[in-house]
Amino acid sequence: MNKEEILEKSRKENSQRDPYEMEVNLNASNIGLTCGIILCFILFLIQIFCGLGCNYGLWSIIASVNAGAGIYKGIKLSNRNSMLLGVCYLLGALLGATAFVYSMI
Repeated sequence: MNKEEILEKSRKENSQRDPYEMEVNLNASNIGLTCGIILCFILFLIQIFCGLGCNYGLWSIIASVNAGAGIYKGIKLSNRNSMLLGVCYLLGALLGATAFVYSMI
């Protein structure tokens, strides 16, 4: 396979992907996640200051989002570190959800 054939194959594979749009989508996801973390933090503090205890369910939601992203990235890119981080977030999400359910009982 020569250089021209490789370039043509690459163009065909990437014809449906706009690099700028992909970057905007990535940044939008990061900003959305950051807004979610800030909102969970504010709600968590309000609940503590109102004397209602700690709601670990809020943090388990954020941890589950990070777990899904890390595990997906680890699988798609064969990145062991991302996979490990995703699994750690998953464990955190499960612990947070368990603490939330236990506090309701």
